[in-house]
Amino acid sequence: PIGASDGDTTYISSSTLNDESDFNFASLSGSPSTILAVLVTTEARKTDAGTKAYTPYLLSNVTQDLGSEHGVSEAYTSFTELYPLDPDGALAWDVAGVKITT
Repeated sequence: PIGASDGDTTYISSSTLNDESDFNFASLSGSPSTILAVLVTTEARKTDAGTKAYTPYLLSNVTQDLGSEHGVSEAYTSFTELYPLDPDGALAWDVAGVKITT
């Protein structure tokens, strides 16, 4: 799958509180007439002591939709967030909306 985990081969990290990383979606194959939702899967682990957490989000145009906060441990764990509506207007997704979302 696109963005499949490769463990510790490639990764991003930060020790800065509230740091953010944005990524664009891969292009849609074809031109779907209906997009039921956007599903975002992330994988995380911590590398130091203490409690750590992160919150995935979508940024559509200028509107941010926060997912759920996830606590992380020393082992890689996958988390999935389902976004049934485009946060920019709270309407059903369309191809243009997915293209501009990070």
